[in-house]
Amino acid sequence: EAISIEDKDRFNKLLRDTKKWEEYARLANEDPKDFIKKMSDEYIDEESLEKKAEKIAYFLHLSHHIQSSKIIEILGVDKPLNREILKQYIGALDFSNLDILKAMRLLFINFLMFGEAQVVERVLGEFCKQYYNANANGEIFANSGVVHTFTYAIIMLNTDMYKAILKEKMSIEAFVNNCRRINDGSDLPEEFLRGCYNSLKQYEMKTLAS
Repeated sequence: EAISIEDKDRFNKLLRDTKKWEEYARLANEDPKDFIKKMSDEYIDEESLEKKAEKIAYFLHLSHHIQSSKIIEILGVDKPLNREILKQYIGALDFSNLDILKAMRLLFINFLMFGEAQVVERVLGEFCKQYYNANANGEIFANSGVVHTFTYAIIMLNTDMYKAILKEKMSIEAFVNNCRRINDGSDLPEEFLRGCYNSLKQYEMKTLAS
């Protein structure tokens, strides 16, 4: 049966679009700044910054050709469009009803958490806000700032357990003591802290590059 003209047109459009998105992925790997400019031009007619950022974030999630190290470069830039892309990118991950370790694992497997300190801080800061908002009905963390402090405590514990060349690793008692009074002046539940320690000891917190 002959292929209809309509089917040929649809196939040719799909082929053109595929090549265009592959070109954008290549550009993201070579020059993230130019990628943002070209993608911004692609959605020049979008009504709002939020809508434009949403589509760029969606592309970053779906493209399998962009290097993970380049994604954090794009997300960590302190400019209005990049900040909104970061918000939309993190917002596409569902943290609701996840404990903090599972949420961090979900975050870290999506891209390489590596780069300049201020870049990583912007990404983690947005994660902590969105995690707290998604789980505000929980009884663990007093506010998003506590999530932020505890997230760094987990990162340091993971480094101590798996990365640092130390004969003596941090004990569970030391970890619990390090987390004293970080919950807006109160203590996090000890059972919760011990559970986090044991979970991390059983399964390393890995990033995409791990």
